[in-house]
Amino acid sequence: DLYFVKAIEAAPYILDFRSAYAGFLVAQGRLEEAEEQYQFSLKENDEHAESLNGLGYIYLNFGRFQEAEELFDQCLQLEPDHVLCRINKVLVHLQLENEKGLKRDLNYLKVYHADNQKVQQLINHLERGN
Repeated sequence: DLYFVKAIEAAPYILDFRSAYAGFLVAQGRLEEAEEQYQFSLKENDEHAESLNGLGYIYLNFGRFQEAEELFDQCLQLEPDHVLCRINKVLVHLQLENEKGLKRDLNYLKVYHADNQKVQQLINHLERGN
């Protein structure tokens, strides 16, 4: 925690530092603090893909599915091959019961990222019906 705080204090506008710190906060379950970091980054640069995806993930966890989907869409417009964002988009489709979007994004992951461990975990999870 201290490492990230010092890095941000030294270089507050290097958004990748903030994004990494926010990811650390998410991993610790400190979603509100992570949300603040992502929002700061997006105020500085509304096209920061990692922050779009990260904030979308937080909104997904908060049950704010429409807002999450909008952020994931923005991220994928900037980086169509962003694997974690595409995985998160699949999770939103599941919540919103969007079968067409689910098939489209899941197929994309199977075709272009079948060897990715997180993609394999998602596919295995879905095939088990959990």
